[in-house]
Amino acid sequence: MTAKKSKLSPLYYLPVLILVIVAVFQLAMSNFSDLSPWKGGGFGMFSSLKNPGMRRVHVRLNFADGQEKLVSSKQFSKMAVYDQLRSFPKEAKLLEFLEEIKLLKWKHRHGDSDEYLRINSLGQSAVEIEVDINELIYEKGRVRAEKILSHKWRAK
Repeated sequence: MTAKKSKLSPLYYLPVLILVIVAVFQLAMSNFSDLSPWKGGGFGMFSSLKNPGMRRVHVRLNFADGQEKLVSSKQFSKMAVYDQLRSFPKEAKLLEFLEEIKLLKWKHRHGDSDEYLRINSLGQSAVEIEVDINELIYEKGRVRAEKILSHKWRAK
């Protein structure tokens, strides 16, 4: 008895080939461009904890008189570039976010509010804005923040 070899049509392998091409494209884009592993079909969704919810954007304002204020993220959380920065922490997105932060009309709120903006209580503009992106890392039952990007703007 001889075993018969079945001849499969080349179209039979087409779905597999398409999936492999899409997966390779997504891997390349997530490692070398603006694509998060959590986007683009979800191939990397369960392979990493590096999702936007694990990243924090910190904005610190420094004034000429030595005051330093940490800006609450709720002040810029509705900005599209903020969400993009958390999803795609790249230098270009960080600079775009910093430009939008500089354009906001900042002022100091009354009382103990955390809503410090670009001008301090004495009416002086910030001379320096620092933006850090930190990623929360879980290891052995502990959580630590690791800085992944940072940029500092100084007034001229």
